[in-house]
Amino acid sequence: MKNKNITDAWDGLVLSEETEDKIYEKIQQKLQPQKKQLIFKSLKLRPVLITAAIFIMLVTTVVATTPLILKMLGSDIGFFNSDKQTRYSADQELIKQYSSEVNVTAEKDGFSLTVDNIAFDGTFMNVFYTIKSDEINLFEEAKEYQDKYNLSYLVQHALVINEIQLEIPDYMFIKDVFGFAASDGYFVSDYELKGVRRYIITEDLPDMFDIEINYYYYWNNRGALFNIIEYPVLEPINIKLTVDMSESKIETLTLNPDIYATVIQPGYCYDIENDEYPDIVEHNITVDKVRISPLGNILVFTEEGGSSSINQELFNYYFIVDDKGNSYGKISDFVVSRKNWGENETYMVEFCGNVPSDAQYLKLIPYNYSIIITASPYDDLKKAELDSLPHKLKQSEYGNILIENCDTIDNTVSLTYKLEGMVGNNIFVLLNKEERSLSDCSFTIPIYNHTTDSYILVYTFNDSTVNTADTVKSIGIPQYDIELLEEQAIIIPLQ
Repeated sequence: MKNKNITDAWDGLVLSEETEDKIYEKIQQKLQPQKKQLIFKSLKLRPVLITAAIFIMLVTTVVATTPLILKMLGSDIGFFNSDKQTRYSADQELIKQYSSEVNVTAEKDGFSLTVDNIAFDGTFMNVFYTIKSDEINLFEEAKEYQDKYNLSYLVQHALVINEIQLEIPDYMFIKDVFGFAASDGYFVSDYELKGVRRYIITEDLPDMFDIEINYYYYWNNRGALFNIIEYPVLEPINIKLTVDMSESKIETLTLNPDIYATVIQPGYCYDIENDEYPDIVEHNITVDKVRISPLGNILVFTEEGGSSSINQELFNYYFIVDDKGNSYGKISDFVVSRKNWGENETYMVEFCGNVPSDAQYLKLIPYNYSIIITASPYDDLKKAELDSLPHKLKQSEYGNILIENCDTIDNTVSLTYKLEGMVGNNIFVLLNKEERSLSDCSFTIPIYNHTTDSYILVYTFNDSTVNTADTVKSIGIPQYDIELLEEQAIIIPLQ
């Protein structure tokens, strides 16, 4: 029946005599001499063979459009060919080394998604893409959503329409306590944006594997802005690709230490059920995995569920050091909670720094902390005047923060700093000339620069008319009393 359908599809096909002769000649060249004789004698087979040949050519054309095979051997990434400073601009040369050009486009309902580049170092996968719309003003959509919810950074980073999802068959992403995907982007025009979204891969994948990239355009451009019931999520724009890592020279260290530990610390997560901060929280954790890659490092934990709501807080207050005396900062150090405190939770934490190849171990040192409080609300802050940078601020007896630079452009403040020693809870306070805090602003997670071992934190004021150059005069950090819990330290062998 299937063959009949194929034959029927070509009923009535009319070709010129010249075209038939060319196709017929190609057929003869592929046949054995004795079969050529048969065809010459049986002219009735000629139309059937020509039809079959055309069908084969079309099938071959379809096969040619199957997933493009990407080899991560380096490429130019057009996303960075802009004066826009984005989350990964500082590391662009490093990212380019582990990238491949894609340039594949899919269209649907007046939207187009182009995957421009993929970068993958074995752990961190960056998807660079372009979104265009024929009719919908993407910038105005983002602006409307931003104004409605007073989220000033959305338009600046093109995040409101950044609903790009990565799927890898037979692979499940593990929860990152600060969001497993880190996005950024900018508008090329009202109807076009360029974006990047990063995903963290915690498992060793085969040398060749398939990926799918989906763009859920209705969710962002209509559903999230207006009414998701009225505009339901439709089938996404979908692009399928194949990644081939067999020729890539990437050194990624993956360890599965399977180290179990119990850590007892004060509770820093407010327990709504009991209306208090718990005095003690017991963390029963297993260190499942360590991955050290060119673009970053991760730890994967599993923490057991507890018997009450005080166990909603996950283990995250610890310093990371190695046997050579190096300290490593975590992307963020805020309290992390979970909804299902009675269930086991597997999650990852990203830490920053280049781990030496001859390091023998990593040590996780839990700590207790408290803010040093003095008479005035801001007397406990160590301050750095913007006109006196760089300036080193002491956070505790174990570490300092060196504020290298602070750029004030329009309604944004871009803070560049380094961590010295064991530093946590990187909470900065923007102060005006009266040394009053400026809080009507938002910020995303810090950006780490692998080349300079520094961080960038961007604050965006919700009022777009604010001139930060005239408003922000100094930067402050709280001082902390730190108690190291060395007796509960967890040592992770690297050799």
